[in-house]
Amino acid sequence: MAGASPTPGLLFVRMNPHDNLSPEEFHDWYNNEHGPMRLRLDSIENGYRFRALDVAETKFSRYETSDTETTERKVAQSSLPTPSKNKAEWLAVYDIDDMANLQKDSYLRLRSPPWKSQREISVMSRIDVDRRLYDQIYTSSVSKYQPLDSLPEVKENSNILIVASRTLPVTDVPKLVKWYSDQRLPVLKKEQSWKRTRLFSTHDEGSQGATIEVIVMHEFAAEQAQNDLEAAAKTITSADQDWAGNQGQDADIRPYELHYVFGPGPRHLTANAPKYDHEVAGTRTTGASLNGGRSTVHSQITTEDGVSLPYLLEGSVHPEAPLIVLSNSVLVDWHIWDDFVDDFLSRSESQRYRILRYETRGRTKNCGSQPITVDSLAKDILTLLNHLRVEKAAAVIGVSLGGATVLNFALKYPSRLENVVSCDTNSSSPPGNDKLWLDRIAVAEKENATRTPTGENIIGEELGELTVRRWAVAESYDGGQLEGKVQKVKESVISNSLHGFKNVVKALWDYDLRPEMKTATVRALFVVGAGDGKLPTSMAAMAQDYGNGAGFHQIEGAGHLPMVEKPQEFSSVVTEFLSRS
Repeated sequence: MAGASPTPGLLFVRMNPHDNLSPEEFHDWYNNEHGPMRLRLDSIENGYRFRALDVAETKFSRYETSDTETTERKVAQSSLPTPSKNKAEWLAVYDIDDMANLQKDSYLRLRSPPWKSQREISVMSRIDVDRRLYDQIYTSSVSKYQPLDSLPEVKENSNILIVASRTLPVTDVPKLVKWYSDQRLPVLKKEQSWKRTRLFSTHDEGSQGATIEVIVMHEFAAEQAQNDLEAAAKTITSADQDWAGNQGQDADIRPYELHYVFGPGPRHLTANAPKYDHEVAGTRTTGASLNGGRSTVHSQITTEDGVSLPYLLEGSVHPEAPLIVLSNSVLVDWHIWDDFVDDFLSRSESQRYRILRYETRGRTKNCGSQPITVDSLAKDILTLLNHLRVEKAAAVIGVSLGGATVLNFALKYPSRLENVVSCDTNSSSPPGNDKLWLDRIAVAEKENATRTPTGENIIGEELGELTVRRWAVAESYDGGQLEGKVQKVKESVISNSLHGFKNVVKALWDYDLRPEMKTATVRALFVVGAGDGKLPTSMAAMAQDYGNGAGFHQIEGAGHLPMVEKPQEFSSVVTEFLSRS
């Protein structure tokens, strides 16, 4: 027997923060915790935050702080209606694929500890909340309508939402829908900035004579002056009051501006928010003022085939700051980039960037349901960008396995990045590469090292020692100044999952990027440690074979990981390269 047809609908939440809730804590909680946790559910299709335009006394003052967004746009107070302190300033809307899914445990558990954190309990005690559920009863849009979450968050492309709500007898709902379909929509469709209109109604469990609330949501977007779009949207929708000669209660019509689009990956860097740690969700945030001047977001995203990719986002608190993605070598974690990131972000010309690090597949035993290839690794970067709502990375930088990954990403998805820096890697699998990796796997299997207390097999001491001695130049290791840093790299290698390693190295056995490199278009730089075996010669040739030619730089006194052995020089090379883009 077939189940009931799904009922699409809306989770509609109005909020007004109290005076004892700081703007920084409010936005950090909403953007990094509350919204993203809901966007991780399959049943919730998207999520948006809007800010009311008719709360005049707080427009661009109370919550428009430096850590959310900056704007030079000023709206004349005379163009706004009389302010009302009784009206909620903030609106969040989530499209639901089937309203029945909001009764499932996957959603309901978010409303109780431990999923509902102590911070959420504290924050929500300082907010007036009006939460409502609606069923969709009508929709009409332009022929090539694009949902807001499919668009980049470019503020020059204005987005205005007009919400009209009214209470009427249940029996009048079909009449209202017909009036919109027959009379209002033909008028709206003539307006170039109109994009979509939807009608929603609350669940009716009463008699046929009971009243019901209907809300109408009009969406407008245009690349034009914000004030002009606001004025046009208000004028166009004022006719919503005229339903069938003003039948029923007058509609309450409110204008909103798009403020934020949620994604499953928390991404809101903040200047002054307090530290926060949600262990169940795997998210930690720190404001720049509490973290030595650097704001951070630690969290994770999940790929289509079920792999959890932890990430660290840091740097500029501007929400549209250019993003640099760093991709690791095999067997190590993101700490190989520590010194490079410290130096890079200390430079005045680099402080405008955000930097994203992530743990590559194969770091843990969860490798997903598909074979790991350079294509799947490149797609992981694409997934990260999508979940963090980044249309185009300023640069993608990788080393070794990460070097092949970012090069392949530039070849497969050229529209999603501006620059690529590929380090200490090959454009194709060297002959006999599979046997080399199988020999290394055998070393680890023979040692049979395990992780305490889980008993999971890890790489172990012997292969860890062999690996870092091959990677580092001699003067960095035996009694050298960098021996401590190399030892940290070794510890990272030792603790890598053996199962993950055995799966991820298969990506290096059989790949060939050379045919696609001939027609490459993304601006590129190839960097190599001078002490990294034959790679200086082969990477110089890669630079010549790449499209119309690419930059090449050799770092003296470094081996396989120049960002570890020569972080300042590596930082200078990257800074100089990006400055010319």
